[in-house]
Amino acid sequence: MVVIGAEAWCKKCERLRTAFDASCAAATPPHVTWLWLDLEEHADFLSGFVPPDLPLLLRWKGGQCIQVAVVNDIDSSVSPFDRVRLSPLAIESTRVRDPHQGEMVELPRLWTEFTATT
Repeated sequence: MVVIGAEAWCKKCERLRTAFDASCAAATPPHVTWLWLDLEEHADFLSGFVPPDLPLLLRWKGGQCIQVAVVNDIDSSVSPFDRVRLSPLAIESTRVRDPHQGEMVELPRLWTEFTATT
């Protein structure tokens, strides 16, 4: 499962949404689920979580969160493997390191549940 956490007011998120949707439709293996999650619309489930930057990509495999990164760009003119440009964040269990503050930020319980069930 791949989740992109975004905000409706975020101009970068808005610009990347179209490319995200097109990339998912064109190159998604059947065992991968993509989810674009508007963080403001789902604030009740996120326990006040404020991501270190937007949009935030979280990827799970075998029940483990294996990647957290800020999406910098999606370039649909290149191969699918090079399409998404990311700035990786350090991850430890259910926490990520805020690149601006250096502190560990706990992921909200909702994402912990994704980890437990995917």
